[in-house]
Amino acid sequence: MLNAFDDSTDASSKSPQTDIEDSTDIGNVARQKIAVECCNTQIRFPFPPYPQQVSYMEAVIRACSERKNAMLESPTGTGKTLSLLCASLAWLKQQQTPSRIIYLSRTHSQLSQVIKELKKTEHRPVIATLGSRDILCVNANVNPYKGIQLNIACKNYKRGKRCPYAFEKLAKHPELKTEIMDIEELNEFCAKEKLCPFYLSRELAAVADIVFMPYNYLLDSKVRRQGSIMSFDNSVLIFDEAHNVQRVSEDSSSLEISVEKLRKCADEIGFLEKAKQSIDKKETFYEDIAKEVEEISYADIKMLRESAENFLAHLNAIQEVTGEGLVLVSLIHICR
Repeated sequence: MLNAFDDSTDASSKSPQTDIEDSTDIGNVARQKIAVECCNTQIRFPFPPYPQQVSYMEAVIRACSERKNAMLESPTGTGKTLSLLCASLAWLKQQQTPSRIIYLSRTHSQLSQVIKELKKTEHRPVIATLGSRDILCVNANVNPYKGIQLNIACKNYKRGKRCPYAFEKLAKHPELKTEIMDIEELNEFCAKEKLCPFYLSRELAAVADIVFMPYNYLLDSKVRRQGSIMSFDNSVLIFDEAHNVQRVSEDSSSLEISVEKLRKCADEIGFLEKAKQSIDKKETFYEDIAKEVEEISYADIKMLRESAENFLAHLNAIQEVTGEGLVLVSLIHICR
């Protein structure tokens, strides 16, 4: 696991061998091919590295080779991301046993910036970027839904073969193993080629050299329990922008309920009742949640509806007096 840097290494004392080869055209930009020797590993870099970048890459190689945790830190603007990518991919290329890099950051926006940096290099690993259906569904009939309703709609469209976007077609599109695309580019490509980016990204993850994903895919136990599509064995875990890890870990272990969420729960009682009736009729539309819904009786649903109506009535009455901001006061009155 790589996440921060002990900058005690004296980069000025190092004299790594640097070879400048012929220039090449990467991303329509002419760049020199730079080969840097670090810890018996040849690292391909898009330009002559600064001493602090060499020091950083040496620390990455040592951590990967010795299977140790490393805390790496470098000021903004010193090419940290580029150094991290080039060093870890160079190490990966030397491995005899199947290995991969799991690159984690807080948001997909941050991951897109990392992928942008990867495009500057001559490295062309097989990559995959994991995300939820909320950002990877391109079916206009399905993606207006959110959360569990989106998941159910997606699975039912797939089961009924009503989705025009094909599933698991990686073998027919080998270019996906050489193209470096972020989430937006993947969605655009899949929409054009009538492919499903959600399932395609998971197929890619099974064979990818480097997998990009948000922190919560690894840190949140609920997300992991929903069915991991890949193993983390023999992987190098890179936590980029690691100062965010504590907050994400706290959030994944905490529960925050807003009044708006409580209102949405009340609204979903009608959805629950509809699902219950459909399952009792042996219809398959809600079959993905059949086990959970079957355990709920109509008496339970009636109790939930009455409780929700009573709750909202009290809440609306109290907020007329206290105002929208005094949620805690409202909840105390309701509990009493």
